[in-house]
Amino acid sequence: ATDLVVYVASKARSVKLSEPRRHEIAQKDQQFVPRMLLIQKNDSVSFPNRDNKEHSVFTSDRTTVRINPTRKAEPEPVAFLREGGFRIQCDIHSNMRAWVVVVPVVELATKVADDGTWRIDNVPAGAQVLKVLEPNGNSVEVPVTACANDTPIAVSLEGYEGPALRRFNGSPYGEYQQ
Repeated sequence: ATDLVVYVASKARSVKLSEPRRHEIAQKDQQFVPRMLLIQKNDSVSFPNRDNKEHSVFTSDRTTVRINPTRKAEPEPVAFLREGGFRIQCDIHSNMRAWVVVVPVVELATKVADDGTWRIDNVPAGAQVLKVLEPNGNSVEVPVTACANDTPIAVSLEGYEGPALRRFNGSPYGEYQQ
């Protein structure tokens, strides 16, 4: 399965933005569920703990989300105010990872299918910028001219490597001590 997301990154003035929405990524069976969430800028996400274990939640930028280790079932939701990809991790369990993708207009974004294809309908005509994001933070921007018919576009992220996973304090998971 692919975790790539494609979206229109240029300002699409003719598209009405939806009101901010609230989403959920649960901590269940030592996993984040769902593992990938596509949301619009200013939407919020709650991270309820549905396990009987402590979990923490933080983003790899270490500032967007920071929920200290807790068994609290319903921590406060977190608003995502910046566009981009945010890797979600648990400081206690290295296998717990998720990905929140924040886009300007959620109706102009889509996940890439397993076969590498994708489709975004109703792109405003004219010059646009498409952005392809992958979970490790790598991205490619492609200038396109949108028109009324299907326009095939080829994009490659080949050769990109992701950053090593690290605990909230910056130490690798294998070297962490409480």
